[in-house]
Amino acid sequence: MKYKYESVFFDLDGTLFDTSKGIYETFDRVFATRGKTVDKGLYPSFIGPPVSSTLARFFEPGEVAAAHDDFRAYYNSEAKFKARLYDG
Repeated sequence: MKYKYESVFFDLDGTLFDTSKGIYETFDRVFATRGKTVDKGLYPSFIGPPVSSTLARFFEPGEVAAAHDDFRAYYNSEAKFKARLYDG
């Protein structure tokens, strides 16, 4: 039997799952660890753009890669588990 499609892709992050809680928590942690105070009212604007672009708004060029590594380490170890399915 031949199928019409070989693969099906699901866009989970931000489409089926609300990942904002973990993302916000991770930014909190990175900023606190690196001594930055950032207005949490800006956090919704952090959803969508690449993490490195967002971090570049607050860190010197030489600090962005390390801050990004911190972000990925915490998000992948703990914060990603805070995602929840959108209702419906």
